[in-house]
Amino acid sequence: MIDLYDKKLNCTETLRDKWPVLIDTFVDFYGEDRRKEIEEKFSKALPIAYLSIKDKKSYLSKIDAEISSNMFNAMLKNEVSNFTYKDLLGTCTLKNPKHSIIDRFDTFYNLHCLGAEGRKTLYKKEGLENIQIYIPAFTASEYDEMVETRELPSKYEKANTVLRNYLLDCSDISKADDTYKRAFKLISSFISKIDPNITLDNFDSYVQNNEIKTLIKYTQIFPALLTEYNEIMKKYKTIQEEVDLAAVNEEKYQTEYYYKLIESNRDLLKEEDLKLFDSVKGELKTHKLNKNITSVFGSGLDSSAGILSFSEENNEKLADSDASSWVKESITNERISYFKARGIDLGDKYEDYVNSPEAKTVWPSNERISNFQSMKDRLKSESNDAFYSSLPSYIETKKEVDALNLLGPTSGYETRIFKDAIGPTYVCPNIVKKDNGYELFSTVVINSGLNVEDGVVDHHIIHEFNHLFELHLNKVDDSACDILCGWDDLHLKMQRCENDENEENTRSHELFNEVINEIITQEIYTKMLEKDRHVFDTKEYAKARRLTSYDNYIFLVKDFYKEFKDDIIASRSDGRIDIIFDKVGKENFEDLNQLIKACGQNFSGFKYLHLINDLRNKKETENTKKFNDLIQKRDAILEKMQRYSLEHSIDNSKISK
Repeated sequence: MIDLYDKKLNCTETLRDKWPVLIDTFVDFYGEDRRKEIEEKFSKALPIAYLSIKDKKSYLSKIDAEISSNMFNAMLKNEVSNFTYKDLLGTCTLKNPKHSIIDRFDTFYNLHCLGAEGRKTLYKKEGLENIQIYIPAFTASEYDEMVETRELPSKYEKANTVLRNYLLDCSDISKADDTYKRAFKLISSFISKIDPNITLDNFDSYVQNNEIKTLIKYTQIFPALLTEYNEIMKKYKTIQEEVDLAAVNEEKYQTEYYYKLIESNRDLLKEEDLKLFDSVKGELKTHKLNKNITSVFGSGLDSSAGILSFSEENNEKLADSDASSWVKESITNERISYFKARGIDLGDKYEDYVNSPEAKTVWPSNERISNFQSMKDRLKSESNDAFYSSLPSYIETKKEVDALNLLGPTSGYETRIFKDAIGPTYVCPNIVKKDNGYELFSTVVINSGLNVEDGVVDHHIIHEFNHLFELHLNKVDDSACDILCGWDDLHLKMQRCENDENEENTRSHELFNEVINEIITQEIYTKMLEKDRHVFDTKEYAKARRLTSYDNYIFLVKDFYKEFKDDIIASRSDGRIDIIFDKVGKENFEDLNQLIKACGQNFSGFKYLHLINDLRNKKETENTKKFNDLIQKRDAILEKMQRYSLEHSIDNSKISK
């Protein structure tokens, strides 16, 4: 799996390296005569695959675990023993083997080999070094005298108690054996499994025990193993550095924008709490805020804010007799904490606050709650933008995108794609200006962070690249352009033009277009798998079909697609929707389009799941009635299409004669 994880971490390079695979796959479906067209369209796109920081961290962890396991198990196989990876490393990896049995045994055995005098010498060396961390001028002779006399040098006698105790502790060599004893204690439960009779006092007599000898040999080999591991992991150094940087920056920007939320709502805090906030806000450390502040604003942008507990939604929950007592109690407790933070403490009974004129003076209005929520959402978005804009991989890709000088309203690569747990995958059609006029040039953005076992990333890629192939520039001028994507009309204004908020959405066939594109995608991807071609997914996990929201509508169009496939594909790939209009009748086509929209309105999201459940249980419900109505209308529309196609083919035949 390491190769697959590696491809994910280097996702954009992987996608671009597989360009020939994608071209050949589309040529297999659309025909060799269209190779030049496919190559040209694919060349007018910038492919960008991305991973969230969370995914990068996850894949680095998986690579670390697998490499550690492989290398450590290889070491174990070279020696005859019953030890396993879990015995000696447990949940540790070679990235951080501290606290593993093999590391602890190594520490103990090194101390054991030093002997009593050697352990004292080591303790003295480390003691002096520890002191010199805080007092660089502390000399070896001063240290030796302190060890001998157990008294502080005269110039440190008036030091504070903490420092005096620290100096005496570091020079107390009687503790050298304590360290040795603690080292044995940390491995004693493991050692007792080898032989319950082994103790610290008789350990020497067991050094020739086969399993102890093997352990000793492993500790001798282990440093070289770690060196080899670190050498292998150097290839991920840049990615690891970004993950480490992200951990710092994420906290930094979340705190910074959380403080902006507080700053913009200062009137919600008492004077003494404002003084505290003003004294610490420059440090960006939220742990210094008190309970009064966090009771009003929450502990961060992602936490629940006390003022929002007064929302209309929560009012409805409190009034709902079916709502759980736990939910209601949670809401009222938040409100009580809010009142106390505002300086009104009437005890712990919510009813006392509801009936209190004093509490009414700080009870937030619906407008204030709405404005607070809007501000919080905006600041969360700005925090996200600042965070991702600070990361090297984002900066590098954004430079590449900006260098294209795209004229459309959006480049397609903005920080918004990282805002959701599962980021989007899409084609962003765009325009560039050339010497001979305007040309289509798109960004193809692929979320490569989906689970390896899901085997669906390549399917996503084919879906989006089929959109790319079906793009056609119909009309363009200095202010706007019209693009046809399959059957979907896209109207884009140029960046320098103001958006017209009153402009009607021209994407009248958007859902219909996506459903047909999904059907075509499944056929193209099936051919890709037949040739054993892959980008990210593997033969083991790749799936020709995946469950998407578009699958919910395929039952409405599968017979239509099967009957008129050639005309459907021709109309989309040639950028001529009139081909399918001429074949089935524009009115019939639009009727099917409206039927798909109606299905979306009636059975989107969980409504579809409820429908499936009703159908499986053979229930007669409003859902099943609507579904059966859709089926009847679908069949009637298809019948009209067939009749139209037959009649017009006869008419054309007569004309040709």
